[in-house]
Amino acid sequence: MDTIQPDVHEIYSDMGRFGVEHMDVAWRNIVAAPATQESIVCPYHGHKHQWRIVDFDRSRKSNFPLDQIEYGSGSWLSIIFDCLADGFVVETGQ
Repeated sequence: MDTIQPDVHEIYSDMGRFGVEHMDVAWRNIVAAPATQESIVCPYHGHKHQWRIVDFDRSRKSNFPLDQIEYGSGSWLSIIFDCLADGFVVETGQ
């Protein structure tokens, strides 16, 4: 869990840089990157992300500043990872 959480936070931050709010932050929408997939190094974080975010049907373009977008997704991510650390899965956004 220690390596998942920072990587996923970085990915949501990357989306926020482009003004994208996912709007369905949930464990079911966080998937491991295929081990065989060629991926590029993230220009913002300097490494290849090991996780992917899926299910963008609720996402939207936002004019909010990056810190507000990160706050919104980060709040839900904190709930998800805190619950996982306690041994259960909570699905947000339902």
